[in-house]
Amino acid sequence: MHMSDTDLKWCCEGIRYRFECRTERGFFVFAEPPNRISGERPSFWIGVNAIDEAQSQYLPDKIGGESIVYLIKTWLPIRYCPWCGKKLERFYRNRWRQLFDEAVSADHNWQKPD
Repeated sequence: MHMSDTDLKWCCEGIRYRFECRTERGFFVFAEPPNRISGERPSFWIGVNAIDEAQSQYLPDKIGGESIVYLIKTWLPIRYCPWCGKKLERFYRNRWRQLFDEAVSADHNWQKPD
């Protein structure tokens, strides 16, 4: 489901900006659809990208014959907006899809919405 810009309603500019930054280095926010883990409710997350998505193709696989392990992304569940304090589940109850990105969800290894 794709929402037009006129359908979007953000709890604050901070969360809008951080969702739009989801492929860049730094903090971002996103939603995951309801699933077997979270039950009937969507879940909300803050994530961190250690590098820009476009730069990841330039990372070496090995140095001196040894494989390298990178911590490129990490996630933490959140319940409240870190910028305005609104309860995300309540505010985005019927609009959580505006914070959903299929590529982010795939990286996060979550299920796709029905």
